[in-house]
Amino acid sequence: MVLTGLFGAIVVKLNLAHLSISVHLLLALVLVQVQLALLLSLKNKLPYLQVNKKLVKMLYVFLILLLTQSVLGTLVRMYVDDISKTLHYENRQTWLAEMPVAFLIHRTFSWVVLAAGFYLTWINRKEALAKKFHLLLTFLMMNMIAGIVLFYAEMPAIAQPIHLLLASFAITQTVNVLLQTQSSRKRSVTAMAATV
Repeated sequence: MVLTGLFGAIVVKLNLAHLSISVHLLLALVLVQVQLALLLSLKNKLPYLQVNKKLVKMLYVFLILLLTQSVLGTLVRMYVDDISKTLHYENRQTWLAEMPVAFLIHRTFSWVVLAAGFYLTWINRKEALAKKFHLLLTFLMMNMIAGIVLFYAEMPAIAQPIHLLLASFAITQTVNVLLQTQSSRKRSVTAMAATV
């Protein structure tokens, strides 16, 4: 928490430099995940979920996809920040007119992330995790809609933080499911050891 706060001061000191903003966001996301893990552990809210190792591996791959998409989004934001400063924060409709490569990859890769989210939701539709994957898929679809609004509605100012917030929710929900499946596997091992 102290490190995130200090980096916030650095962000201001560096006049919102690209890299400092991105690192500050990353530290804030890590802080949220740590708080989530602590909260679930302290309140003993980690239910016993029977999952196979294949699903856990798929969740890790999905988390990597989400983080990759977030990095691509950061590159797009850096480009937009440069253009917006050059244009004195006017003519929002032209900020993505040239469509940089990072934006094209980010836009295309969003379909890969969404398809992976649909697949995870489909294969877990009858499992104990079904509601958690439905929530994750909802965050993904809402985030994609926010991204579409950003591009086609001439970059409305409110859509950008919503897009970022929904991406953070998707990452947090994925970590939430991973924490619960990790806990269940540890409890399974503990339970087997106790019976032996």
